[in-house]
Amino acid sequence: MFKSVIVCVLVVFGLPLGQSLSCLSGNYSHDGKTCCLCPKGYFVYSHCDTANPQPKCDHCQTGSSYTAEANSQEKCEQCTVCNSKANLEEERHCTTTSDVICTCKKGYFCEGEHCKACHQCEECELGEEEPCTPRNNTVCKKHSGAKDTAGIAIGAAVAVVVVVALICGALWWKKKFCFAQRLAAADHPEQKIPLKGIDLKQFIGDIVDLLSWSDMVKVADRTGMDNVQVVRHKHDNPTAEEQTRSLLIAWIELQGLDQASETLCQTLRKCNLNQKADKIERLISPKVDV
Repeated sequence: MFKSVIVCVLVVFGLPLGQSLSCLSGNYSHDGKTCCLCPKGYFVYSHCDTANPQPKCDHCQTGSSYTAEANSQEKCEQCTVCNSKANLEEERHCTTTSDVICTCKKGYFCEGEHCKACHQCEECELGEEEPCTPRNNTVCKKHSGAKDTAGIAIGAAVAVVVVVALICGALWWKKKFCFAQRLAAADHPEQKIPLKGIDLKQFIGDIVDLLSWSDMVKVADRTGMDNVQVVRHKHDNPTAEEQTRSLLIAWIELQGLDQASETLCQTLRKCNLNQKADKIERLISPKVDV
C-alpha cells in the first residue's frame, strides 16, 4: 500500500527521484538511459533524462483505455468493445487498470475463454437437465430406453406409410399432370433458398478461396466498416490470404451471425462482383435447413 502511494505521488506531482531512490515499479532502458516504469493505469508521456530517472506519466482515459501492469508504453491499450450483433454484452466495465469483460446475452452461450460470438441456447422438448449458461449450452433430458424403442418403431411404421403414399402420389402426378407442371414451371421460375441466418464461419476457407483481399476491402468499405480496422488486418497478417481471412472473420462478427450471409452476397452484387456472389450462394445454399 505504501509503495503504491509513493508511486502515485511521484507521478501526479512530477517529483524527481534521486539516484539513491530505486524505481518502485521497475525500470526500462531508453536511448542509453535507465528510466522508471509508469504504474498501471498510466502511460509514458515523455521519457526520463540523465538527471532524473522518473519519466512524465499521464493517466489512461476512464472507460476508453487502460494499462494493466507497470509499463513503458507511449500510449494506453484501447478497451475492448463487446459486439452486440454477435450477442455479446459487458459483464464488467473497462477501467484505467483493466480491460472490459464481455459475456453472452441471456439465452446465448459460447464455449471457450475468448468468445468472439455467442450462439442461441438449445430449447428442450422434454425439459432441461442443466440450464444454459454463458459458457455452456443447455443439457436436455432424454427419453428412457423403452420409450425410445417404441418411438423408433412407430416412427419407422409412419415412415413406411408416408414413403408408399409418396410413391403412389408421384406416379399418379407424373401421369396426369406432368405436362401442365412443365408449363407452370416456365411461368414461375424456381425461387432461390433464403440466405438469411446461415453461419458463414463453416465456409470461411472456401469463401477466402473465392474472394481476393481487394474484394473483401470493397465489401468492408461498402458496409461502413472502420478503415482503421481494415488496415490493421493487413498489417497484422503476412500474406494476402491470411489478410482476407482475418478481415472476413471480423466482418462476419460485426454484421452478426444472422445477417452476414445475406449481406455478403448483396454487397458483392452492389460491387459488380456478381459471379463471385453466385458462387458463394451455391456454396452455402445446400447447407440451409429446410
